[in-house]
Parts: sequence; structure tokens; C-alpha cells
Amino acid sequence: ALLTRDQCLAGFEGFLNLGEGCGRLRVKVCAYEPEPESAPVDLCINVLAANDLRNADLFGGKSDPYVICKVAKKEIFRTEVIWDEPNPKWDHKGEHILLRSTEELVFEVYDKDLLRQGDHLGTATVNQQLCIAGIDEHLDLGAGNGTLHVQIFPASAEANTAATDEVHERLQTVRSSTSSPHSHTRSRAATPSASRPLSHSPSGTATPVGKETDVGQSSTGQQGTRHEPSWLMSQLAKRLPCGLEEHRRSHQQLSKETGPDSEPA
Repeated sequence: ALLTRDQCLAGFEGFLNLGEGCGRLRVKVCAYEPEPESAPVDLCINVLAANDLRNADLFGGKSDPYVICKVAKKEIFRTEVIWDEPNPKWDHKGEHILLRSTEELVFEVYDKDLLRQGDHLGTATVNQQLCIAGIDEHLDLGAGNGTLHVQIFPASAEANTAATDEVHERLQTVRSSTSSPHSHTRSRAATPSASRPLSHSPSGTATPVGKETDVGQSSTGQQGTRHEPSWLMSQLAKRLPCGLEEHRRSHQQLSKETGPDSEPA
């Protein structure tokens, strides 16, 4: 039974005669429309270490392993060689690869030889879906070949992690500064004197209320104090005896707000 190209492109569903006395064959033919390929994903790859690698040295020593990362049979990068070590630690970080949906990451581990690529110690493969999800795993290199520890994640996740770390550092700095025992005193010292209430001395000179003189006395002749709200309320209470009880209550509330170190009226 035969179908022409035009019949296939147009689509066909039905029975085809297989010849006299041979019966018929029911077939269905439709044009294939591949799904549009998604954009490549920018991946960050870290090759950290390997464990229990096979010994491939012919002279009684241990393997000298290194890793080659490939995409579509093309080498993308390789690690350094760790000499005479079945449990190497490369800490090879920060490699970036654009990986398409139809491609896979292939990690090949070799034993370094002086004159050639060396003996193959194992291979591990990771598809794009796993890369997008992000992995931090020990990949199996095959029976008896040990494992390879890799980290793979989208580059956008790397940027988000860096930004999050920066925010945490700034928050920690702010918390440390606000929890310092001297931060309350510094905030008071930074307040401009112009914002303080003014009182007039007998000489007629206007001086900020509560401002200490060189001898520790305020401009009103009373003993100065560093807690201006407390000192001001005590002065008001003395000048207004009719409202003494009310001012005392106001002073107590103000003391709670300004801190436990305020002096009583």
C-alpha cells in the first residue's frame, strides 16, 4: 500500500488495500507540528568533589582525576587535575552555560595521563528540567565508579541569593547599631539645640532649656540633667502647683517613653 506525499501532508485516515486476497490496513497519517523550542536557560555550575573513584593507575598509584563538562559532545569546561587522589576536591565554581531544552549536561571523569586524555572513570548526565529545578547532589558515575558532587541552578537564582545575602547583611548592621548601649545617647546628642525650648536668664540672654553650662548648671540656676524632657516637666510642675498631680502623671508617661534612665520629677 502506498500513500503520496501530498496525501500525507493533507492528512489521511482510512483503509489501504494491501493487494488481492491480502486484506486491508487501516492507517492514520497527520502532519507533525513540533512544539516551539523554549529559550535557552542560563545555568550556573559548580563541580565540587568526587568520592570513591576507581583506581586506574597502571603503576600501583592512585588515579589523578579531573572532570570535563560537555554539551552536545562539545567540551564546555574542565577542572584542574588532582594528583594521586581517589576523593578529590576541586571546588570549581562559577561556570555559566546556556542549555537548550533538547540538550543535556554530561560530566565525564578521567584519570590524567601524561601523553593522552587518560582512562575514563565514569559519566553522569543531567537534563534541562533537573537543572532548572536546581540540584545539589552526588551523581552516580556508574557501578563501582564512585560519585561526583555538583551544584546546578539557574543564574537568576544566583542573583536572588546574592541580593538576599546583601539585605540580611544590611539588616544585621542596622540591628547591631540600634542595640548598642550608646545609640540612645547618640540620638539625643544629634538633636539640634535650636529645637529646644528657650528660657530667659536674668541678664536677658535666651538659652535653650536644659542646656548645661561649663560648671554643670543650667541657665535657670538649677542642676542640669542630660534628660531634657524629665527636667522640663519637673520645672513646669514647680511653676504650676495647681496642676502638680496632672503634670506628675504626664511626667511618668513621658519617662516610660524616653526610657528607664529618666530622672523623676
